Amino acid sequence: MLLAATVLCYVTLYGPQPLLPLFREQYALTTAGAGLIITLAMLPLSLGPIAYGQLLARAAPQLILRAGLVALGLGSVALTIAGSYPLVLGIRTLQGLLLPAILTTIAARIAAESHETGIRRALSGYVAATVAGGLSGRLLAGILSALGSWRLFFILVGVLLFAVAACLRPAGGTPVHPAQTGSATLRSLVANRRCMGIFVTAFCVFLVFSGLLNVLPFRVTQLSRMTAEWYRGAVYAGYTMGFAASLGSQRLTRLVGGERPVVLLGHGVLAAALLLTLVAELSVLFATVFLLCGAVFLIHATVAGHINRLGRGQENGVNGLYLSSYYCGGVLGSFGAGVILDTWGWPALITVFLAVVCVSVVGVLGGLSNTEVRPDGAGYDRDR
Repeated sequence: MLLAATVLCYVTLYGPQPLLPLFREQYALTTAGAGLIITLAMLPLSLGPIAYGQLLARAAPQLILRAGLVALGLGSVALTIAGSYPLVLGIRTLQGLLLPAILTTIAARIAAESHETGIRRALSGYVAATVAGGLSGRLLAGILSALGSWRLFFILVGVLLFAVAACLRPAGGTPVHPAQTGSATLRSLVANRRCMGIFVTAFCVFLVFSGLLNVLPFRVTQLSRMTAEWYRGAVYAGYTMGFAASLGSQRLTRLVGGERPVVLLGHGVLAAALLLTLVAELSVLFATVFLLCGAVFLIHATVAGHINRLGRGQENGVNGLYLSSYYCGGVLGSFGAGVILDTWGWPALITVFLAVVCVSVVGVLGGLSNTEVRPDGAGYDRDR
């Protein structure tokens, strides 16, 4: 049930993306204005891994999960009767505030309930659930919108959230609380050049990824106004490459001779995918999303593992800062992409994204090397 709850959280977060053109037309919005539906729900995730870990340290995890999922479901149903766009944004903001509390508690509970040897497998399942949620939410929203009404999607999600909340089993053993991270730990990580290089890469990569996926439905509409609504959801099928890239990242690392070459290769594929979006053909755009998602998840899987080894002994702080960097980039990208698209058009947007990819490469060169120095000053050779 914990993995099912994770899937539904990401369905709630990303599911409305294919529906953004509908909201733009219904409420007479700009592209950036419609994008706020995703941006405002994502915003608390940029602070959640750090701030929520402190806030939830004394809360009962079972209460957080059940009450949070029910409240998330009520918000989903409420979106179907919201009469104004400010109300829609208000509901999405409240859902965004709930998501970090639920997800932080789920991750902590999964880790605590796993045996020592099974933690990596359990957390891999959690990551797979986040990918499954992002994909299924987008596909489901597009299909249900084409079959009847966009409201069907939000009603179904609400019902599923209620069902999972009712089926959650009590936590076993001692209460599970997200671990707190001291300010001294955070400062030492920020001051470490290698860590900062990886944080910059996480910020830039998710800025491009989130920004492009947020305006993707508008690009589909731009290329063909006759495109059925289901296609705006189906174009996200490339998200399946997230599974393949994540699972194959370690094998590819061994094949090419290190993590830095793999991450640089991912950036090369990402840049190529961005350039391919300039081709004004829906079939090319559809195929390009596979390249885009494969590149981003390859980078993400590799640098996330690297930053955990680099910050060994300070995992809570390093993961919190990494995820905060990741989602801060996502917030900026999801809103900024719409502003650039409205003002200067698609070629200008891709030019900006390519510049951000170049900044990310600088982060890679500063953050990844064969010999690393942890924040405590101890060195190790990752190839040993």
